[in-house]
Amino acid sequence: MKKKINTIVMVVMALVFIAIESNAQDQNSEQFFLGKWKIMSYGLPQGDAELLVTFEKKDGKLGGKISTGEENAEAMAFTKVELEENSITAYYTTQGYDVYFILEKEDGNKVKGTMMDMFDMEGEKVKE
Repeated sequence: MKKKINTIVMVVMALVFIAIESNAQDQNSEQFFLGKWKIMSYGLPQGDAELLVTFEKKDGKLGGKISTGEENAEAMAFTKVELEENSITAYYTTQGYDVYFILEKEDGNKVKGTMMDMFDMEGEKVKE
């Protein structure tokens, strides 16, 4: 009986440790993506485009916006942001189309990904 209790305690402790470690990884991933990013998107119908992407946290929820790199360009707010261990997916609407892109962590402050699984993207965090 004592052996069963010890086994149960060990299993519970392992599950608690895994949950804490998973939460710490999510927070590290969140901190990595928060802020401004200069992103190049290649092969769009209008040609290659430089984008300014901002990820922020408001009221405990991830959000942000995207705009062209041009001065005074109107930013489009994300409708949804999903954070994974090493990637982030952002959704927004432009010109009547629902669009999404996925960015994955690379070395240092760099990311790579795709827009709509069709157009390559790469970028670097803007130092503020």
